Amino acid sequence: QGHCRVPPRAAAVAAEPADRLRAGHEGFRASTWFAFFFPKGTPDAIIKKLHDATAAAMETPAVQDALVATGTFVVPLEHRSTAYLQSIIGPEIEKNGAPLRAAGMSID
Repeated sequence: QGHCRVPPRAAAVAAEPADRLRAGHEGFRASTWFAFFFPKGTPDAIIKKLHDATAAAMETPAVQDALVATGTFVVPLEHRSTAYLQSIIGPEIEKNGAPLRAAGMSID
């Protein structure tokens, strides 16, 4: 089972929505997530092996502590699947694509 401990800095940032609003960032929301992407045609067995090893590592106390120390939390198990990633990646690209392109960046 996953758990989340909130470090002091993350708690302080979460408590600052009024400051972001005053700065003109109404509706601003940012998050960071990490995923492995493979070349098209990568065998499912390879993807599953890396996924399972990564998921197991995320449950170890050492990794949990390291994540907490950086203000990161581990998502629930139901958000760690390949299917879940596929369901969110399109909307994430759509949401962030226009500002990235306006800044001259490519998301290809």
